[in-house]
Amino acid sequence: MNTDLITPTINHNNIEKTQASIFKIIYSPIREFEKIKENPIISRPLLILIFLQILITFFTSYSSIDQMALVDILKDIHTTPERLKLIIAILSAITSIFNMLFLILISSIFYKIITIIFQKDIPFKILLSFFIYLGIIPILGLFFNGLLSFILNINFTSFTNFGFLFKKSSIPYTIITSLDFFYLWHFTLIGIVLYVIMKLSKFKIAITMISLLTLNILFGIISEQLF
Repeated sequence: MNTDLITPTINHNNIEKTQASIFKIIYSPIREFEKIKENPIISRPLLILIFLQILITFFTSYSSIDQMALVDILKDIHTTPERLKLIIAILSAITSIFNMLFLILISSIFYKIITIIFQKDIPFKILLSFFIYLGIIPILGLFFNGLLSFILNINFTSFTNFGFLFKKSSIPYTIITSLDFFYLWHFTLIGIVLYVIMKLSKFKIAITMISLLTLNILFGIISEQLF
C-alpha cells in the first residue's frame, strides 16, 4: 500500500481535531479547554468575537435607545431621530470592542500572575487564548438580555439577575447584580481553566475563586458609593 498518500490526510485530521471551537465552549468546555491547551489559537476566535461583539452591541444599543431621551439632543443637532440612534449604536459598538479587548488582556495578565504565585509555568499565549474563547459567554449574555428587551419592547436591562428587586446603587443591588447568571457561568469556567491547565487541587481553586468573587463584589460596592 502507498502510505505517502495516507500520511498527509492523517496529519491534517490530527491538526483539525486539536483546534477548539469557540461555540463548543458553551456546551463542552472541558474538551475544548484541552484543545486550547495543546493548540492555543488567537486570531480566528478573536475575529469571531469582535464580529459578534459589534453585531450584538449594535443591535442591543439601537433597540434600547429611548426616543424621548433624544428630544433634547435633537434640539441642538439637525438630524433625524433614526440617524442619531444609528450613530449612537455605532459608537457603542466600537467602544465595546476596546472594552472587550482590554478586559481580555487584563484578565490574561492577572491570571498569569496567579500562575506565577502557584509556581506553574503556563505560557501567556495559552492564557490569552483561553480568555478569548471565554469571551463568548458575556456576549451570549448580552445577546440574551438584548433579545428579551427587544421582544418585550422595554429599555435594555438585565433579566439574568434579581437586581430589579432592589433600589439601584444600593449595596444589595450591587451584590445581586454581581451574581448575574452569565457572570457566574463565566467565572465557573475560569475555575475549570485553572484546573485544566494548572492542575491545582479543587480546594485551592475554590479558595482562589471565592476570594476573587468577594473582591469583585467589594470593588463594585466601593465604586457605587464613590461614583
